Amino acid sequence: TYKNFCFTISEYPQLIHLLNSQQDDKTVHIIGFQNIIQTGSPVHHMDLHGTMNSILSSDTRLCRVYMDLIHPWESGSPREFVLPMEAGIPMGYDNDNFDSANRINGGGGGYKAFRLEVHYHNPHR
Repeated sequence: TYKNFCFTISEYPQLIHLLNSQQDDKTVHIIGFQNIIQTGSPVHHMDLHGTMNSILSSDTRLCRVYMDLIHPWESGSPREFVLPMEAGIPMGYDNDNFDSANRINGGGGGYKAFRLEVHYHNPHR
């Protein structure tokens, strides 16, 4: 059993504010992940996927299509995963493709939309 949770950067005003505060470009980097799953949870594993494609990121109904695998997590994995200092997973948008209505309109700059795929252990099924 699994459930998809789809979201775009444009749905989070705090993230838009952070991206707007960048001087040179409109990209920030994911530098780590932290497990917030409690012991005894029925979650078996989770996969975080993302897309840099402006068309896919414009509509969360399209989130079931192919996206890059960004980070997998499985029960028993370390609670924290930190990338090396020189590494990071880009997310954001580029200067030329961001309009005043705070909508991402295309281009590069990093991942713009994400799908968190949560798989549950269901022994009674």
